[in-house]
Amino acid sequence: MTHRERVVIGSLVVAMGLLLVLVARAGEDDVRSLLETLGIQVPSRMAAAPAFALPDVSGRTVRLEDYQGRTLMLYFWATW
Repeated sequence: MTHRERVVIGSLVVAMGLLLVLVARAGEDDVRSLLETLGIQVPSRMAAAPAFALPDVSGRTVRLEDYQGRTLMLYFWATW
């Protein structure tokens, strides 16, 4: 990976992080307005994520409910 590619990817990661911080501090109406401003289609009704549990890298089971009330970013990676 070239230096320029690393700078671009790093900048995108920082921008996404800042966006997540802004969303985490905003209320639901503010988030809806922000998403619509960005041209992101907003669902007509917000719904809670379904309960699930997955093993982490050390084999420990992590449940979504363990993070209730906190901002959480999920990153799923697939290799198929």
